[in-house]
Amino acid sequence: MKLNKLRILVVDDQEMIRTAIKLVMESKNIGGVIDEANSGQSAISSLERNPYDLVLMDISLRGMSGIETTRIILNRWPSTKVLGVSMHTNEDHITEMAEAGAVGYILKDNLVKDIEKALGAITTGENFFRPLEFN
Repeated sequence: MKLNKLRILVVDDQEMIRTAIKLVMESKNIGGVIDEANSGQSAISSLERNPYDLVLMDISLRGMSGIETTRIILNRWPSTKVLGVSMHTNEDHITEMAEAGAVGYILKDNLVKDIEKALGAITTGENFFRPLEFN
């Protein structure tokens, strides 16, 4: 699937971060539809109403974590891909997202540099776990 045709849901509890992610993606012509959710529960509700090809998931959400939300999403909508987008460089977080079923993980600090590469890999069936080069 082409990057500019993807149906994407951006999940982050900070509006400024969701807006920044959307602006970066729009500037790179990524996403045919880009919607937002501010919590794990609102992400699940969005998926109940609309299909998404990809969910960009923050880990540190108020209430239900992004890791738990990822597990629920992939249990209910297994064809949806989840990419972790976080500030956390802790290897445990990366491992937990992978174990929850995420197909990739990038750092918010490297979003502009990595988003196109990550989505290119994911849409061709590959995984993309960029922060493994930290420390």
